[in-house]
Formats: sequence, structure tokens, C-alpha cells
Amino acid sequence: MDKERREAMAVFFAGIEGFGSATMRKLRMELGDEYEIYKLRETAIQKTALLTEKQKYYFLENRKKIDPWTEYRRLREKGICVTVYGEEDYPKRLEEIPNPPYVLFYEGHLPKEELPAVAIIGARSCTDYGRYAAEFFAGELAQKGIGVISGMASGIDGIAQRAAVRAGGKSFGVLGCGTDICYPASNRKLYEDLKEKGGIVSEFFPGTKPESFHFPMRNRIISGLADLILVIEAKEKSGTAITVTTALEQGKDVYAVPGRIGDPLSEGCNRLIREGAGVALHPESILEELRIKFKDIDFGVEQTKYGRNSPSYTRIQEVVIKNLQEEKKTAEKIAEQTGLEISEIIRTLSELELEDAVVSVGGIYAIRKQ
Repeated sequence: MDKERREAMAVFFAGIEGFGSATMRKLRMELGDEYEIYKLRETAIQKTALLTEKQKYYFLENRKKIDPWTEYRRLREKGICVTVYGEEDYPKRLEEIPNPPYVLFYEGHLPKEELPAVAIIGARSCTDYGRYAAEFFAGELAQKGIGVISGMASGIDGIAQRAAVRAGGKSFGVLGCGTDICYPASNRKLYEDLKEKGGIVSEFFPGTKPESFHFPMRNRIISGLADLILVIEAKEKSGTAITVTTALEQGKDVYAVPGRIGDPLSEGCNRLIREGAGVALHPESILEELRIKFKDIDFGVEQTKYGRNSPSYTRIQEVVIKNLQEEKKTAEKIAEQTGLEISEIIRTLSELELEDAVVSVGGIYAIRKQ
């Protein structure tokens, strides 16, 4: 069957209530390709034990009312593309996961197979620390040509994807609704940017509203499209934890940014690290892992004298670094000598430690030597 006919048939079946990936795999194994299934006589459909009575009813009703070619052209005119499991342009990473989506709808582009991709996920209600970490990691990775995959959700997901786009990189949002629905609505600009500078992807038929039970299904695609998962702030029990579980089932490596002891939004990350996840202190740790998987790619990492790539410190960071060049000091001593608030100093030291620019031992901070 030619590509366009198969895609048109896939659009038809994806629009039938109750016809998910598992159903379509079962039908194709037993009854042939999509067109052969579509052309089955009504008596054959009624007799098959492969479908429930509801599925048979919806199949026959849709076939009476919907022309696959008309529906397919309507979606293409709206800029919505389609790929089906087994086609040349279907993501190979997804073919390797349990229960791969039968059909993908997308706007923009799909991630390129030959380029590395990292899923950055985390809490919707994140702290300033989480925001900073998401922007830092996503921006640095995107600058190195690494695709950033996430769910376009509020919080860490959206922050990371915006940072990737700002850095001139590629980012791909996987939705728990149709690609023609921006969810959450507050991320409209990001949604439009992703269509232009990456892609919007979903297995749900266009027009499908976001439902709570869609998101665990969506999460397996986020992890499936990525080579590595990076978690930045997560509660002990959360949607992020579900994605991590799925990623581990898919055999993906998981890294986590360590958080503050006692902070509920750090419990998930700290538990992951305790259980064996990689510790993400700097984008370089992620790059090192990806170098093993993509040996032919030069990420072009250059160290600076402060241990950071492409230095672009804030004014306060520069003040703290200059102060620490004299000798090792506590946060209180730096605050006293610079006249800055202690809370501001502690936050800045946390940022610099995350960037591998400073190191602390027993509350004493020093410039990290190269």
C-alpha cells in the first residue's frame, strides 16, 4: 500500500472511538493492512472476535459517515502531518518501546534520528532554583545541537522548552490532546514557537481534548523519543515519577538534578539519585553520557577558567566569583564583604555550584580548580 493511502487509512482508524494502538496491531496481524481491514464486509466485521461490540458499532458508523481521503486532506490543509508505525519517517526510537503508538500526528517536524535528544521533565509548580536549572541545562544542551523533548506543561517542561528555543535549538512538545489544541493555553507563544523551531507531536486525533488519563500515555512518548531523561524538581509521587518509571521500562538512562534537603519538590530527585540515577551537576555530565551513544558527534565543549561553557555570568555571580578568588569563604563572610543579602548570596552560590564553577566543603566555598 502506498504511503498516502496508508496515512489516510490510519487517520480514519485513529478517529474511531476505542481503536488504540493495541487494537490496530491486533487487527493488522490477523486481518492484513489497513485498507483490507477498511474494506471488510459488514458480516465479517460482525463475526470477528477481535473487536468488542462497541468497537464494531463505531467502526461501521464511521465508515458510513466519513471518507478517509476527505478527512486526510482536511488535516493536511490545516498543516497536520501523519506518520504510521513501520513507515520510513516514523521515529525509530518509538518502534523500540513497549506499546508504540500506531499513528503520530505532528505539526512542524519530528526529531531527527541521527541527532541526540534529551527529555527534560519536572514539577509544574517549580521554585526559582528549578527554573534556573531548567533554563541552564536546556539552553546549554540546545546550543550543542541536542533536541529537548518535553510535554509543554507549566513549570519545568515549558521553561526548559522556551530556553531551548531561545538558545537557537530544537525542541519538541508531546501533547495529551490533539496537536491543534494548545494546552495549557498560557503556553500559546511556546506552542507556536515549537511548530516553527521543532515540532508538536501527539497520538491523539486532532480535536481531542486534554483528559487526565491521556497524560500517562503521552509520557511514554516523551521518554520514548529521548535518549536520556533529565529530572529537575519533582515530588515523591507525581506525573514526573510515572514518566521516569516508563523511561526505565524502556531502558533509558535517567539523570536528576539534586535538590535541597527537606524541600518537597526535591524529594523525587533526591530519591532517584539514592536509587541509582545519574547526578546532574552540570550539562557536561549529560554530554558525557551522550558522547558514549553518539561517538561520531562533536559537541564542541570548551572549558573556561571558571569551569563553565560559554560564560555569561550575572552581575551578582561575577561579584561572588571575584570575592572567592581571594580565598575560601563561608556564605556569611561573602555577604559581609560584598554588602549583599545572605539569601541572595546563598542562591547565587547554589547556581554557581550547579554550574560547576564553585565547590563547597562543610559550608566553605571556593573556586573550582581546572
